[in-house]
Amino acid sequence: MKNQVFSFYESLGEDAVHAMAVFNLYFPSGYDFFELDQETKERFIAENPRINRALLHALNAGRKMAGDVRQSLISARHSESFGRFAQSELGSSNQEQVCLALLNTQLDLIGWEVVFVGTLTEVSASPREIFQRALKANARMSIS
Repeated sequence: MKNQVFSFYESLGEDAVHAMAVFNLYFPSGYDFFELDQETKERFIAENPRINRALLHALNAGRKMAGDVRQSLISARHSESFGRFAQSELGSSNQEQVCLALLNTQLDLIGWEVVFVGTLTEVSASPREIFQRALKANARMSIS
């Protein structure tokens, strides 16, 4: 964590060595910075108001993002229900489509995208586009 904080200060053009010395005064090893009392928070912010306030906001946002759990649409472990879901998504399209089922590591469907649409009898697909979308969604990557 302290490496990220150092990089934060450095990326903003601050003297990262000095800023980390101050940071370590308020957050010694093993101290949970999310348990700051208001007075300590205000003293820390006063050391470098704009930057330290931004740092605390960034740390808080990162904590909230880490705690968020993406809602799953349906489980892909059960092929019958997954098949019904896929049929309802595909509908009665008159064109060939390449669809991407995005799964997490528990095989829960976290996203469904129509990636390519073709003609009545064929569709061209780029693996690059498929992998980019899967990586962007933080889906489990498995090639078979």
